[in-house]
Amino acid sequence: GCLWQVRLLPAGLAHQVLKDEVPKIVAVLLRRKNGKDTIYRILNQLVTDAGDYLVELAKSFDEINSVYRKWAELEVARNTAGQSVDSSKLSAHFPVLIAQADVCTRVLQAHADDQHLVQVVTAYLASLSRHDMVVQHPVAELCVRTLVTRNACGRLRSLVRRGCLGDAKPLACQLLSLGHIDPAAAQIALDMMWRLKAYGDVVEVLLSW
Repeated sequence: GCLWQVRLLPAGLAHQVLKDEVPKIVAVLLRRKNGKDTIYRILNQLVTDAGDYLVELAKSFDEINSVYRKWAELEVARNTAGQSVDSSKLSAHFPVLIAQADVCTRVLQAHADDQHLVQVVTAYLASLSRHDMVVQHPVAELCVRTLVTRNACGRLRSLVRRGCLGDAKPLACQLLSLGHIDPAAAQIALDMMWRLKAYGDVVEVLLSW
């Protein structure tokens, strides 16, 4: 099949196989020591063509986050008193780890002007949520900026309500700064600050309006 040709045809791999096979290829590459760069290429292909490959992209995110979550759990166990897990065995068992920062810098940031970026970041946040992973600030910042500047505050509100984006003061401050683009962003920020019990900040913002 195409797997043995990974080194020969990485630039077009996502389009050389059946759509249903793409997430399976990502799963295989996560078990290959040198699979990371090819995974990035595949993800970028899927994001570019997200109008046709959004389901496959979401499943690929799930493969990536599932592996990372398992590694993180074992890493916590290794650092917990009474637990003993050989770090070299962990590295051998998880030859490829793709963190949120990697997806942000190697994939999402490269597609700032893509037509379907709202759907892409929504799919990524939903995948992180399914795997009980806290969204790190750089990812949250990029996703929020994308959703607000593309008039998708309704989707943003839904993500916050579902817990895909957790309440955080830096995130609330960013939403306030984007309030001039969409007033709904400022309201989401105030609601977030209220839940965080930052009542003084809420009063200060309201008085400044």
